[in-house]
Amino acid sequence: MPDSLEHRFSEFLKGLPDSEWLDAPEFSFPPGNRKADYLLHGRKVIAELKTVTTDQRPKVDRRLDKHLEDTGIIVFGTIASTRLFNDPAESDKFHHKLIREITRNTEEMCRSANDQIMQTSQYFGINATGLLVILNESISVLDPGVVAYRVCEYLNKKPRSIDYCLLVFESHEVSDGDVRQNQMLLIAACRTAEHLADGYIDHLMQRWAEHSGSQYIGRQTQDPGAITYLPRG
Repeated sequence: MPDSLEHRFSEFLKGLPDSEWLDAPEFSFPPGNRKADYLLHGRKVIAELKTVTTDQRPKVDRRLDKHLEDTGIIVFGTIASTRLFNDPAESDKFHHKLIREITRNTEEMCRSANDQIMQTSQYFGINATGLLVILNESISVLDPGVVAYRVCEYLNKKPRSIDYCLLVFESHEVSDGDVRQNQMLLIAACRTAEHLADGYIDHLMQRWAEHSGSQYIGRQTQDPGAITYLPRG
């Protein structure tokens, strides 16, 4: 059986220059002290990995079934969910609630990682850039643009110790002309004088693409949702 994305990405980070794995025996943290996963870039970056493990499709199905039951609509075959509503405003409201529900775990990941990065920074007495990496190997119902939007929503709250979030989604691809690529989406939460890690994280993305045999496609946008993502077949 092939190694999981979490294992492959963890091994990739362990092999980077100036990388320290905080679960290694040489590190000992006080009981109750929450720690992140890695110190990178000569302790200039504190990184925490979170993996999407729960398929959110049952939540979608339950909410759709409830709407069909309440409205008495009977569906034969497959139709677009927008056709279940006569009022576009009601359709938008329904989809907003659905997105909030299936990305609730995303906010929990952010909250947990923020705490881990903060406590790691305090324990080592370092002022490092906080990096959250969210890994999604196969759960296609979680569109990268939707997850990115929810992460941005959280990162706009203060105080927080996450400065960047990197989404590594093997569940989806993004097209660039005729090229399809496993998507890696970078969210930059701040670019202050103390956290100028743009160059390092861009280099990290390129190295992972090379490591995983994927072509690196650089793209910048203020609206992650504006990119079209394709679930992997």
